[in-house]
This record gives sequence, structure tokens and C-alpha cells, in this order.
Amino acid sequence: MPQTSRAAALAFALGVALVDASRALTTGGNCPPADFSTVLNFNLDSFISTRWYIQQQMATKYLPASWNRCVYAEYALRKKSWLKWGYDIDVHNYAEEVQPPHKVHDSGTFLCAKVYDAARGKLGVAPCFLPPLASGDYWVIAYDEMEGWALISGGAPTESAPGGCRPVDLHARAGPQPERRRESEANRGG
Repeated sequence: MPQTSRAAALAFALGVALVDASRALTTGGNCPPADFSTVLNFNLDSFISTRWYIQQQMATKYLPASWNRCVYAEYALRKKSWLKWGYDIDVHNYAEEVQPPHKVHDSGTFLCAKVYDAARGKLGVAPCFLPPLASGDYWVIAYDEMEGWALISGGAPTESAPGGCRPVDLHARAGPQPERRRESEANRGG
């Protein structure tokens, strides 16, 4: 695995692509909000067809703000294998440290995703050596392929926070996080 240990890759993988949800849905303290849901008629094949650049993310134990440079995610349908617990998608996450020399944190082939409800954009992501039962929620709650953006959440928000709700911090759960097809200047450090 390039420039990082498996432990660092796991830490990176579990935390990548998470944002501060305190700006999320205003709910009046009812969490999750009664109207909270994922997308309808989600096109998984289109979604995983090309790289996604993370625009905002919540700093966590596994993805500190100091790794918030050039962050992206790539997905590919898995070739079926009895060795990978029935996962459906290979996940590749990448980030660089903000401070020079911009050390790379690359998950390589360490992560997999299980599709729980393709039409609703509900997946679970975990290191490939763990069973899907151990995966963290990866829910697409808004998506526009034509405009090239998606909003991802680590499951339903269950904790009241200023301005709305957020998922309870289980180190890998957070949301929502905006992603775009094209890399922004801020993401490149420019």
C-alpha cells in the first residue's frame, strides 16, 4: 500500500468523505427528521462510473482536518469472489495532508461496499476483510448526475445539534457530505 500503513489506511478509509452535519436539516430537535430519506430511483451504475471529489467533510478521528487536501473517491463493480464476503463494489479513497510535503493517504484495495438498496442509494462501506455486518452506512441523500453533485450521509442523523441533526459520531458516521464530479480549487489547495 503506497506511503501508508494498513492502520493508517483503515483510519483514512473509515473517516474519508465526512462533513459537519450541524448545518444539515433543521428539525426542531426531532432526530431523525420525520421526512429524512435517501434518493429515489438512484442510478448506481452512473454514480460509480467516474471519480468523485469531496468538497466538504467532517473532521473525525480517522480523517483529521489536516488530511483535507485533494480528497477523492472512486468506485467500481466487483468481480464476484467468494473471498470478499459478498461485497458488490470496490472503493478507493485518496487524500493528502494539507501541510507540505502533502503526505498521501491512499486506501488502495482495502475497502469494499455492499449495496443494501440500489434504488434508494443505500450502501455500507468497510475494509474488505470484515463482513458487511461491520460496514458503516453510506447513504446518497441527494444526487444530480447532470450537474455532477451528490450529498452523502453516514446514515440517518440521530443526534440534535445546532441548526438540525447529525449522525452520532461513531468515528465512521457523519454527514451529509457534498461531492462533485470535478475537483474544486479549494480541494486542490489552490
